[in-house]
Amino acid sequence: MTIHMSLGITILMIPLVLIGLSFSIFYHVTEPAIAQPSIYDSNLTTDLIVDGLASPTSIAFLDSNNILLLEKEGSVRLISNGQMQPEPVIQLQGVQSNNER
Repeated sequence: MTIHMSLGITILMIPLVLIGLSFSIFYHVTEPAIAQPSIYDSNLTTDLIVDGLASPTSIAFLDSNNILLLEKEGSVRLISNGQMQPEPVIQLQGVQSNNER
């Protein structure tokens, strides 16, 4: 009788363990990822060049004074001498920007 009872308890415990593992895996997968700095060097500094961007995705340095910046919805912006120009250089049409690349 002891063998049958402990086998029954073991069989009943299996679903509870599986539910616990499923919850544990789901909880860890759904935690938000938070970026952390990966380089600690006191010689490095950051400077704000321009703000008010709408989801920048790419950047190209044309020369020491001019930068082209691509925004997710298709705007190509020019930053000249640290100032973002008021109008895009070009606005790409038909860009699917509602999902990640």
